[in-house]
Amino acid sequence: MAVLSLHFLAKTVIVQILIDHNDKHTEYRERAQGIIRQLQTDHYASVSEDILETFTENYPSIVSDELLCVLAPPHLRKLQLFGFTNVKDIENIHQLFRKSSKIETLSLDGCDGLISIDLCYFLCKTLTHLNSVTMESCPPITDEHVQFLLMYCPSLTHLNIAWNEDITDDVFNLQSLLRRTSQSAADQEWTAPSLNSVDVSGCRFLTSNCIRHLAKLCGSKLQALNVSYTQGTTWRLPYSLPCLKTVRCWIEAGRRKD
Repeated sequence: MAVLSLHFLAKTVIVQILIDHNDKHTEYRERAQGIIRQLQTDHYASVSEDILETFTENYPSIVSDELLCVLAPPHLRKLQLFGFTNVKDIENIHQLFRKSSKIETLSLDGCDGLISIDLCYFLCKTLTHLNSVTMESCPPITDEHVQFLLMYCPSLTHLNIAWNEDITDDVFNLQSLLRRTSQSAADQEWTAPSLNSVDVSGCRFLTSNCIRHLAKLCGSKLQALNVSYTQGTTWRLPYSLPCLKTVRCWIEAGRRKD
């Protein structure tokens, strides 16, 4: 017979209580609010991360703005917001990023209502350890959102913007952003990102011009590129991005799935 740890049992009980934090019954709601008040002290940060992971995997739609800010500990390294349909308040998101400023991996997949230029700029300035961003299937995403990330987040090594149809060939052309903002490269204090992995699959209007801009931006740093279901051709990749030789067949295999 399996013996369950005290930590597991405590986490399970707390999750069940927090599920009722917006329940119509006062008794359940007050019990959940009591737990929330304790978690707000940050004395239970080691436990709250496990609780957040449980909600992320099993009950994402139940998580509110308040609950997310409470559960995210200061030492959080990875945050996934896919399915968090009740997280809508941008001010609470700002508060979350200020509190958990050590986040390294951020997934905003499907977070249509949260994405904005201001948010991209804020997370770049606040999450100074950020190295991986995923914004797959986020209809508001445009070239400008991505360009702000590239310009103000030099520590970024992985970027996934797959299945966003408003992305164009200029997405990796940072000069286009500078032109729109009437600034020159000399006027902007920015460092080229250290991207080594990029996924633009499903951005169906992208052509080889996009790959050309990406090669100019990343050079030999880029090691993995997914251009499946785009109009980009791959035969020049060994010349423009020499480190991609090991994944060239994987890219072409992905294109053959059409």
